[in-house]
Amino acid sequence: MTGDVLGAGQPQTFTVRVRGQTAQSPYRLELSIADANGNVLHREESLGDDFDAFFGKDWLVKDCTGYMACKDKWYFEDVPKLLETSFVAAERPLFASEQAFYEQMEGIATRDLRRMGYAGPRLAAVLQEMRDILGKPGFRLVAAVSRPMGDHGDAKVWVPSIRRFVSCYDP
Repeated sequence: MTGDVLGAGQPQTFTVRVRGQTAQSPYRLELSIADANGNVLHREESLGDDFDAFFGKDWLVKDCTGYMACKDKWYFEDVPKLLETSFVAAERPLFASEQAFYEQMEGIATRDLRRMGYAGPRLAAVLQEMRDILGKPGFRLVAAVSRPMGDHGDAKVWVPSIRRFVSCYDP
C-alpha cells in the first residue's frame, strides 16, 4: 500500500509480510516503509508468540469467531486498515495542555532515541522537534500493529532532522 506518511507530498510504500511455519503456528509480521526511490526508511517486526493462542477468544479480535477466522482477520484485514490510518493527517495539533501525552511521549521517545545512540543536547533537540511536529495540525503517525489487544504497540512519528521514525505513543 502507498500513501504519504511523512507529510512531504510524495507517497511512501508500506510492505507487510506475514510468515509462519504453519497456519496454526505464531506468525511473524514484518513491516517496512520505503520512499519513492526504494530507500527503506523504517523496518520493524513483531512475533505473535505471546498472543497467538488467544485468537478466537471474543475479546482479542472484534467481529470474528474461531481461531483461524480471527487470526486471518487480524493479519489480513485489521492490520492493513490500521496502517491506512498512517496516511491521515491530524486535523488538530496536540496542545501543550495535553501534558500527560507529552510526558509519555518524552519517556517513550527517549527510550527509542537512546537505542539509536542519541544523548544529551542532541536528544533534547530531537524531543523538541517532536513536540513542534505534534503541536501543529497535519502530523501523521505510523499506526502500531504489533499486537491485536488494543495496545498495538508504539505509534511513531517521522522526525525529519534525523530521517527516522521515533516512537511517541504506547497505549
